Amino acid sequence: MNLIDKILSTSLFLEQPLVLIDIGASGNIHAIWKKIARYATCIAFDADDRDFDPLQSEKKHFKKLLIKKSLVNDQVGTNIPFYLTVSPHCSSLLSPNILSLSDWAYAPIFVVQKQVSFDTTTIGTTLKEFGIEYIDWYKSDSQGIDLRLFKSLPDSVREKITVAEFEPGIIDAYIEEDKVKDMMAYQEQLNQFWLAKLEVKGNIRMPFNQLSEIVKNPFLQKILGKIGPTAPGWAEMTYFNSFKEPSMKSKRALMVGWIAATIIEQHGFAYSLAIEGMNLFGDGLFREMKKASAKKILWSFVSFKYVFFS
Repeated sequence: MNLIDKILSTSLFLEQPLVLIDIGASGNIHAIWKKIARYATCIAFDADDRDFDPLQSEKKHFKKLLIKKSLVNDQVGTNIPFYLTVSPHCSSLLSPNILSLSDWAYAPIFVVQKQVSFDTTTIGTTLKEFGIEYIDWYKSDSQGIDLRLFKSLPDSVREKITVAEFEPGIIDAYIEEDKVKDMMAYQEQLNQFWLAKLEVKGNIRMPFNQLSEIVKNPFLQKILGKIGPTAPGWAEMTYFNSFKEPSMKSKRALMVGWIAATIIEQHGFAYSLAIEGMNLFGDGLFREMKKASAKKILWSFVSFKYVFFS
């Protein structure tokens, strides 16, 4: 049994299992959760289920998987327009910005195939529906409304989140969308989370009809969009709780923090959390956590990346 399994097998987590939120779960539920899924309750949202079949492909991985095939918004509403695009991963409550997208090779996947209407719910309402009062790891890929969803959370829930992941835009892919700059400004003002990871993604800055003149095969077009001369279009952002508030000083919170920091390879922060846990609780597990993080930090000196690419 590795250390993460050992921690999550304690009575703390039998009484209060991990709670994971996945908003915009088209495709597969978040791959990085594989190490912790069997100890966790996951709430997965996605109204566009054309590429989402969790009951068959994902349910077995989690301790409990709660599916909400509903639109999540920053407020409860009725008959709210929803735009079903060629790619299920691009469907949104916001209308694609056709004018802006016309400069980009991936514009065709944003073409609206159908406009439908849904009632919308909120994350807070869903938590109450399932009888859940906290979130440990929050992941949102809501196609343009990541910030407004996060802001809509009850303060008592948001302040106890350990990790919050978002995928806001850089370009105007949707009309009136939340962007990277908006998220960074809000988090700076909130002063509760720090940016642990920022990975810029993109596509080819050229109209699709011009790309198709050069590369006619659709599969090769898709590959080129990933490996070709791309420009920034959106970003994957991972924020980590700073653990400054009293509500984040419990044994459980510090253990969740160490587990999450270890998984996302923020071993320096994991080490600091282990030290704090030792100082507050003197628990033998925190000593093991400190030792494990120290080993990870030392191993970075002999990593293949350092030896061969520096």
